[in-house]
Amino acid sequence: MMALVVGLSSVFFAGCEGEAQLGSALGALAGAGIGQLAGGDTEATLIGAAVGAGAGYMLGNES
Repeated sequence: MMALVVGLSSVFFAGCEGEAQLGSALGALAGAGIGQLAGGDTEATLIGAAVGAGAGYMLGNES
């Protein structure tokens, strides 16, 4: 299962054109993981992904 996630995420990140898109993708991935660990349900995972994507976009868009 982990190999599938890593494989799909590498394809997903290769399609990112700019730093803002890459930051958003990485933030969403990290946020979803943190949300799942903290809340343990789908709602927490989705909230974490949304917050992570927004934060990652803002950080990636600074340059």
